[in-house]
Amino acid sequence: MISLLDAPGGPKRASRAFDDEHIRKYRSFLLRWRQEHSVDNKMRLFPMFPNIYHAQRFHDRHDSEAQAVLEARILSGASNSNIAHCVATDPGVVRMYEKLFFNVRDRLDRTDYIRDMVVTPTVRRAVSFGDQEILTDEKRHAIYKLMAYVGGPQVLDFILIGFERKAAPSRAAQLIDWMDSAYNNLTRQRAIMLMQAFSFNKFTVMQMLEMCRGVVQSAEDARLAGGAVTEFHSNVAAFFDQVKLSVGKQSTEGVPKPVLTWESGQVEPRAEDYYDLAKNESPEDLKVFDGFARPEPIPKEV
Repeated sequence: MISLLDAPGGPKRASRAFDDEHIRKYRSFLLRWRQEHSVDNKMRLFPMFPNIYHAQRFHDRHDSEAQAVLEARILSGASNSNIAHCVATDPGVVRMYEKLFFNVRDRLDRTDYIRDMVVTPTVRRAVSFGDQEILTDEKRHAIYKLMAYVGGPQVLDFILIGFERKAAPSRAAQLIDWMDSAYNNLTRQRAIMLMQAFSFNKFTVMQMLEMCRGVVQSAEDARLAGGAVTEFHSNVAAFFDQVKLSVGKQSTEGVPKPVLTWESGQVEPRAEDYYDLAKNESPEDLKVFDGFARPEPIPKEV
């Protein structure tokens, strides 16, 4: 659509052979939308294109959270009516937004396509920017979409809200039980999001694999010992037990000695050197630096 309007020599017409009715209508709408520079003038398009008008306004919102939630609900497989009820709009607006800006509904059963074209690019963009240790808006939005696609509407509602709306207490005697349940649910919600956002790279992949092994083993040990209240409690406890072993001062435990030797020395290993170091071997190109020391700094003349 954008290529049609921004074509060299001026806007081109939509083709009936290649462009469906939604694209043809949207071309006519967007051409006029661009020509109007005030909000009042843009509103004049509403009577002619009501659903497109609201879909466009939704798409242009500065609130990225609202867009992320709408697209996650589409990925969850929920109906247009259900989504419209949740986001307080008309089903026709949801249908038009999906057709124009997030056209995935007819391919939701094609898992490889959704993974490669929708979920993976979203996750990759999210982890490419910002602090790796912070759950940014981009990371959170990527989790919305991933959880919505693999878990459906109920999982998405849980990720978005963290509470069970139908379990609200009806009398004072139920308040404590409700608060306990709410605390557990919020813990589950936060834990799922944080574990999904827990990042790693080629230098820490072995620690991540070791942590995963430890989580599985610790959870199994707790289950056999009868110490875990629930499977979820066991898994979360095991996760944090292993995190303490895999990060911070104790992260050197179990790390091959050559890795510690060279990382704390005067020469920094290259990426390809870590393969040999992980096997308790010193790469040949590093051996020539054995005993190497940087020259003492020269005091600056005052």
